[in-house]
Amino acid sequence: SFGSVALALTLILKLTFLEILTGSSRYLALLAAPVLSRWTVVMLAVLFKPARRQGFGRQIIGRVYFSELALATTFLLPLALIFAFWFPWALLLFLLPLFSYLLALYLQRQFSGLTGDHLGFSLEVQETLCWLMIGLVL
Repeated sequence: SFGSVALALTLILKLTFLEILTGSSRYLALLAAPVLSRWTVVMLAVLFKPARRQGFGRQIIGRVYFSELALATTFLLPLALIFAFWFPWALLLFLLPLFSYLLALYLQRQFSGLTGDHLGFSLEVQETLCWLMIGLVL
């Protein structure tokens, strides 16, 4: 199925990008990609509405508030401070949430809201894009 192929390709891409990185940039990327991608999911859960009345997306979307986003952001701040001193990393902190937001806007228009699958898809896309951007910059 298409989902299995997408999962396999995503894993291959992530391992390829990990292999490209060396030294301290590899460790920073191992920290940055999951943290940023999961923070964007919290952001989407706050800013968008659920597509269905039931399901995993409904359990999260609309039930996460700005206070949780603020808490998630406090965990992101040390990472942001580390990256703020080097322009490509700072750009990464801006571009990934922006892309995530634009992707969610598109999905919301197509499905009248977001589902849990959309959140998972967004997380994987953001993490893969983070690896890609780090690999291209370094």
